[in-house]
Amino acid sequence: MKTNCPLCNRSNDYDPKNAGSMVTCPRCANLFVLKNSKPVPLACPECSVSIPPDARICTNCGFSFDTGKKVEQKIPVYGDDHPAWKKALDATADFIPGLFKIHILLLFFASIAMAVFLNYFGLILLALGAMVTCILLAVCSLFVYAHGVGFLMTGEIQMLQSAMAELTGFRWTFFLFLVFAPPISIFLIIIKIGMLLAKQ
Repeated sequence: MKTNCPLCNRSNDYDPKNAGSMVTCPRCANLFVLKNSKPVPLACPECSVSIPPDARICTNCGFSFDTGKKVEQKIPVYGDDHPAWKKALDATADFIPGLFKIHILLLFFASIAMAVFLNYFGLILLALGAMVTCILLAVCSLFVYAHGVGFLMTGEIQMLQSAMAELTGFRWTFFLFLVFAPPISIFLIIIKIGMLLAKQ
């Protein structure tokens, strides 16, 4: 049979044969008479509000059954009482956690710098006629940049394969967008500028 310790409020299993006799709580070693056959809600000793049988902290006043003290005056709960900017910030932090970690941001910008350098070096080789090498450098630069995006969206330093395994649903679509949209946009801009210069 289950019952609550009247001191620490923990729900414990006891032998039904011990009903009506003294038992010991395995958590706090409190001695009490075994009466209840199932957990029942108890009143908080601080504010007298009814709380669930297995609760460790009163959500009304913050009283902790483990320490016997108030944890905080009010336990914050993510909900409608948060301002719009706070909700947007929390949602962004959940979606792109690396955006709020300095070392991850530095790695992301370092990946961008490395990708730009590889592309620039590839253009130099393209001007010298090394088409295949230029294509290989472009692929490498995209791979390096994708690593940076992976760091940004997972908030951790890990291999690209591991990062992609954590991306599901819309996060995966957003990852692909961040990886391919900037290079394609830059490529189209370069073609447009080339066409304009060719007309002159």
